[in-house]
Amino acid sequence: MPEFSDYMRRVRTLLIVVGLISIGVVIGGLSIDPSSSVLGVRFQGLSDELIRKGLLIANIYLLVHFVWGGFDSWLEWGARLTGTRVAFVTAGKFASEHGDYPSDPRKSTLYNWWKDSAARISSLTEPLETIEEKLTAWEIRVEEAILKNDPNLTTVVQSFRIFRQISMM
Repeated sequence: MPEFSDYMRRVRTLLIVVGLISIGVVIGGLSIDPSSSVLGVRFQGLSDELIRKGLLIANIYLLVHFVWGGFDSWLEWGARLTGTRVAFVTAGKFASEHGDYPSDPRKSTLYNWWKDSAARISSLTEPLETIEEKLTAWEIRVEEAILKNDPNLTTVVQSFRIFRQISMM
């Protein structure tokens, strides 16, 4: 699995730092001196319980944020596995029509290939309509031949009907 992005690494580092501070406060029994100041500012009403609640909220937020970001990274990795996985485009973009050659290798996915290939594949509606018209004309011709009692065609049509009945079971 590829590494996390820079942002996710910062979230992970912040989670580790806040987690270590929380462990120090809870297990080490660290407490706040009421006469201490932060950058020359003294806080009144600042208690150990308030600090513990703040650290708990910060830990929960960072943990949820990291798990969510990790899950998103995992989904991105899964999508990128569907691509042709070229690390760098060393040939022209028109080297093969079957590969996807995005400018960013992270965008080499099945989704990107499908987006680029959708114009070449075109719509299937017109060929299907043509096939349907030909099948309708063929059915009319077969029915006419059956009415004329053509012995060769009757045998073929009956075998098709038997095959159709068997395949529908």
